[in-house]
Amino acid sequence: MAVKVRSVQATRLRLCLGHVGLFVVFTVTWLAVLAVGPPVVLGWKAVAVTSGSMQPSIRAGDLVVAAPFDGSRLEAGAIVVFRNPSGPGLIAHRVRSRSADSTYLTAGDANPNADSTPLRKAQVVGVGRMIVPLAGLPTAWARAGEWSKLALLALGLALALWCARFALRHDDDPPRRPRAGAQARLRRMRPVLPLVVVLTIIGTVAAIPLTAGALFTATTGNSGNAWTASAVFVMRLATGTYVGDANDNRAITGVGFRPDAVFVKCTCGLAGMGRTSTMVGDASKVLGATSALMSDGVQSLDADGFTLGTDTKVNGGSSRTYHWVALQTGSDFKVGSYLGDGTDNRSITGVGFAPAWVLTIGDGNDSTVRPSSLAGDASFPLDGTSQFTNRIQALESDGFQIGSNAATNESGTTFHYLAWKAGTNVKQGTYLGDASDNRSIPGVGFGPALVWVKRDTSNQATWRPASATGDVSLFWGATASNADRIQALEGDGFQIGTNAQVNTLNATYHYLALKDGTS
Repeated sequence: MAVKVRSVQATRLRLCLGHVGLFVVFTVTWLAVLAVGPPVVLGWKAVAVTSGSMQPSIRAGDLVVAAPFDGSRLEAGAIVVFRNPSGPGLIAHRVRSRSADSTYLTAGDANPNADSTPLRKAQVVGVGRMIVPLAGLPTAWARAGEWSKLALLALGLALALWCARFALRHDDDPPRRPRAGAQARLRRMRPVLPLVVVLTIIGTVAAIPLTAGALFTATTGNSGNAWTASAVFVMRLATGTYVGDANDNRAITGVGFRPDAVFVKCTCGLAGMGRTSTMVGDASKVLGATSALMSDGVQSLDADGFTLGTDTKVNGGSSRTYHWVALQTGSDFKVGSYLGDGTDNRSITGVGFAPAWVLTIGDGNDSTVRPSSLAGDASFPLDGTSQFTNRIQALESDGFQIGSNAATNESGTTFHYLAWKAGTNVKQGTYLGDASDNRSIPGVGFGPALVWVKRDTSNQATWRPASATGDVSLFWGATASNADRIQALEGDGFQIGTNAQVNTLNATYHYLALKDGTS
């Protein structure tokens, strides 16, 4: 009797596992049909989304399917996929309005202003029609080089298929006689299950596009949700130099894309300045200072560069040389903002990934930086020396945690942040100083276009863009460029000198190395 009881229990367990496996297989099949069906049957275009800017309506890892554009008039509120006017790849924004010359004004949710370049019909690739949740995750993981997640997915699907067989075949264990009739009926029903699944998928394929399409065509109360196609959704980075001319509204062009963040630093003893796309109007920030956002610095971010005012920190005359760094958001780089509320242990979410390095910039507060290699509740002032607590307390799976300190969370103050994710274009690491000159720090995995180094305790941070020549490093604050810090950028890392800011014996140093995602 004990053997029979165990046999019945084992049968029930196998049947339960079979139904779970069947559910997983059916769900994956349903998502695959939705992802592949419209592009194959209707000729639509499927695009994997790697940005979190549409959350919660469209999340990173979702697949967006766009119908080909037929040249008809676009309505306000429609999501359009179009060719990037400033470089390679695709962009997707919502139509805001139609102009008299038949071009369109488009905008993204995360952007305070409309796109500066009008959209022409010839640039439009498709119009968004359907969201397939999570179906773009394999593509996003592959682009980010997260092969372990792909391996786990394959293993999970194989396990689900193995378990599903218990629900689709007759169990070899002899049934108990009182339930023989019920098991016989169940055996007769099992061949019908695949037919039910197929009919369910067909019905879903027919119904989902109609309901999901409303997410794209309905006009929202704000400027509209926006996302960027994964075809261009990698961080862009460019560096360069210019000589000041003290002219107002001066355009710096040739960047190759529309920046979401720009940093400018004079080689002289003036503080650096920064601007992100979340800063509205003629506003930028003096880095390493507690001052408020100011005008006449980096006045705007443009289609192929940025515009300067006459402030000496960015454009002080022919005697000054300035270095600039421009970055465009991607799957490994996010720019955003939040309003301080003064509460402790507050999570800033919606970044879309676990950051390896975060920089916050406060309007009227100091800027704060946190590397993932820094332990505990600790972060650095951008131009400071020692660690502080209660600022950026931790880096989390979808953002970061801040404390109640005014530097990162003053109530009623707007804070802007930049977050980088480790990957093929971003490397965050540490090394131990040994005081030797001309020392190479290898293992970055690429030739960086920018390197940023900060000692674990004491000493200012120093950084070097690819635009620098010779033995030159820059500082965020009001310090002139100097030698013997980051001496050169190399094919798999960078070279350092003996200065305490980069190479004191047995001191720990944190670094961030970045490169252009298309290089």
